[in-house]
Amino acid sequence: MLSSLLSAYPAKSASCWLCSFSDLPHLSSIAVPTVNCSSASVVKQAMSQIVNTIQNFCNSNSSNPPITWIGVIGGDRLVGQILRAYVECLHHKSSSHWLHYLRFAIIPAPHSLVAKLLEGHDAVLDQLCRDMWERWTELSPVEKLANTEKMNAWLTAGGGACLNLPIGEALLQLADACRVFVPFLAEVRVGQSSEDEDSPYTFSSPRGKIILINLALSGSPPNSPQVRTDAHEIDPSNVSLVNVNSMPSQNVTPNSKKDLSKGSMKATFRTLVITRSCNQHLLSLNFVKEKRKEKMLQKLGMKKGQVSRSENENPPVQVTAVSRLLCSGASKHTDLTVSVDGSTYQRVRYFQCSSQWQTHIKSFPVSLISQGVGPIGL
Repeated sequence: MLSSLLSAYPAKSASCWLCSFSDLPHLSSIAVPTVNCSSASVVKQAMSQIVNTIQNFCNSNSSNPPITWIGVIGGDRLVGQILRAYVECLHHKSSSHWLHYLRFAIIPAPHSLVAKLLEGHDAVLDQLCRDMWERWTELSPVEKLANTEKMNAWLTAGGGACLNLPIGEALLQLADACRVFVPFLAEVRVGQSSEDEDSPYTFSSPRGKIILINLALSGSPPNSPQVRTDAHEIDPSNVSLVNVNSMPSQNVTPNSKKDLSKGSMKATFRTLVITRSCNQHLLSLNFVKEKRKEKMLQKLGMKKGQVSRSENENPPVQVTAVSRLLCSGASKHTDLTVSVDGSTYQRVRYFQCSSQWQTHIKSFPVSLISQGVGPIGL
């Protein structure tokens, strides 16, 4: 399907819907151009084909190519694969014009992290998400046809407002000495993705799991060049926290009297989540520390049920305006499980989160259906 669309470009739009038929089997039977992306390699191949087609047009024409709308129907995993393919394909495109050649039309899975980012920005899109994911079998043939026409018009006639979602960077140092750079839009959490996605403070490790973690935060914007310098600056033993003045004094130790934008904290956490909303360029750190009283009781062999939950739990804490964060286990032998926008990575020795991707690709352009929201600047 994609090859046939690209062969007629630019006379015919190269726009299509990237999806997984295993998520929504009915997508294979509706009259919209779809590409079944069963794996990350298929996603990367599809994105490469689209980018190469646009590049061929630029090589033989003095005018700018038309905007190509790429539809996405899927959950956090598929959106994450497409985001990664996007930054990799445009990494070597030095011209800033490339940032305006592509737009993504996303119909996210309900309750996904991406859905939470987009929810409320476009009532038409919110309704289309519900129809495609939750109500399809209940729709009449007329309603199904109307949704199909809406999807086709979205890609061919163009969308409405554009949300330029800031792209963050998670650098993961794995136990096998492999270093992985992962772009993200919404969330990085210690532990696997939670089933209870309504709570930003839910930690999905086994019940009672406690992790002793060193934290390093910075309030200064990352001073990185266009080309990434890798992570030689990162030292797991150098722990430091941003917005020191907004933190309880007993939680944070400033690194230096001269630099109050940094501090240090070593604590046992029940939850640790780094988040960002679509209109924030900096990150937020959300955590719940273990209460000392509960730790003492566990050492004495007492069961959790013997003490009231309210007595054992610390309140959640949020630190805003974080530009960089370093997190490692209490010792060099401690491995972490880290979830980046829903994709889980095991045996992580330490990781760093930065508020912006360290190339010229700083945002992910998401097209809405209506003009309900003005664009967020690149």
